[in-house]
Amino acid sequence: MSAPDALDANLLDIANVEVQQFTEVDAAFAFVSDAQNGYAILVDESVFSKQRKRLETNCKFGPFGVINLKGKPNRLSAPTSTFLHTPVFVNAENPALFIRKSIIHTRLSNRGLSIKVLEGASEFVDYFSLRHEVWREMGYIASDYAPPWELDYVDIHALPFGAFLDNHLVGCVRLVRLHGQAGTKETLNNIVEELDDESRQQVSMRMLNPHKFKHPFINLRRFEEFDEYYHSISKDSKAEVSRLIVKSQTRNIGIGETLLDSVVSAARHKRIEVLFLACQAKHEQFYRRSFFETLDWPKTSGFFDLPDVEAIAMEQKIKFKKSETKKASNVRR
Repeated sequence: MSAPDALDANLLDIANVEVQQFTEVDAAFAFVSDAQNGYAILVDESVFSKQRKRLETNCKFGPFGVINLKGKPNRLSAPTSTFLHTPVFVNAENPALFIRKSIIHTRLSNRGLSIKVLEGASEFVDYFSLRHEVWREMGYIASDYAPPWELDYVDIHALPFGAFLDNHLVGCVRLVRLHGQAGTKETLNNIVEELDDESRQQVSMRMLNPHKFKHPFINLRRFEEFDEYYHSISKDSKAEVSRLIVKSQTRNIGIGETLLDSVVSAARHKRIEVLFLACQAKHEQFYRRSFFETLDWPKTSGFFDLPDVEAIAMEQKIKFKKSETKKASNVRR
């Protein structure tokens, strides 16, 4: 599950994005010359193909720049601020969705944000330390928990992603699959050996498979409906998104949403067909902005053993072209 108040959930409300469309380049010039605030220019290749260079070289685009819209809509493409792959912006009934994601991406790119898969002992230590730091602030860490890191059994099966500003880890998220990355368990065992005896014992206990589950999606097991749901998607390639965390000093600038979009794009490239997660009910709209839908299950209490905090379950079914579907069916589940 994702830590409460560790997400930048209120950034760039879509209601505050105003869209004006032009069919002539001169009208676009007139608009930007009068604009007082930051703005984005949408360049539809079918309209502005010959004028694009003029727009790019002669206009000051504020902090946002040019958003390139493809000539034909693609229903399989969704607005995204991913940093792992090149976003594709397409025509849509509501271009504001694409504009908003592009603005987030451009702002963070200008600030030097980078997102990558975490590898090696040093990056893993920073990753688990960040999780511990934020969760300690949130009150999730028990007072008698000695280790300086937060990790558990699920991390053996997870692909971790980190967001970096000025070479410092400021956010993270993990993609949990049935089968983890080669070498992850060995790396975890090696870094745990560096802990003192008390911390090593506590971490080792957390890395054991609780109740001998046949899958690592233990966060969703608190929902009574999950077993039936899991059976219904047994033939699909699947993964869970969890531990989405942003350092307190760098919230409310879009890093959480960009991490989420990036892990979704990574799932698409790995031909994962179903993503699911559990989160606090108050973060529902945050995940909806990255196209997760709420499952029609009763809310459950006991979020991280906090009795008054309600949690919900959400999913995203990733659609592939017919040519991609066969590849997806060959992915090891």
